[in-house]
Amino acid sequence: MCRLFGLVANKKVNVKFSFSEADLPFKELGSSNPDGWGIWYYENGNPKISKESNSIEKSLILNDIIKQKISNIFVSHVRKSFPLWSDQLFFLFVIINTTHFIIKYFYLYLYRVLLFIIFHFIPIN
Repeated sequence: MCRLFGLVANKKVNVKFSFSEADLPFKELGSSNPDGWGIWYYENGNPKISKESNSIEKSLILNDIIKQKISNIFVSHVRKSFPLWSDQLFFLFVIINTTHFIIKYFYLYLYRVLLFIIFHFIPIN
């Protein structure tokens, strides 16, 4: 399961403590979520994002970010991908769970097409 980290502070800070030194550092969650990570923060008033598809524990880029970058907002995640068959099952669940919406919007679309045909191609006397 993916994990999310967020930090909002009233002054600019780095995330070294939260990622490396806390009782349960966020970086340790990378061992059970080895398929990628990302971090978003502000630098000089501009949003920055860094991400990789390898484990957060093996990243050299992240080590520089958590030690050097300071911001008042950080958002980060670690992810674990699933086998192809589980993605297909999830897709099937989404389709089954949203069928009533698909049918509803199909009829709405059909209704709009009929109105278009009526008002543009059928002459009114």
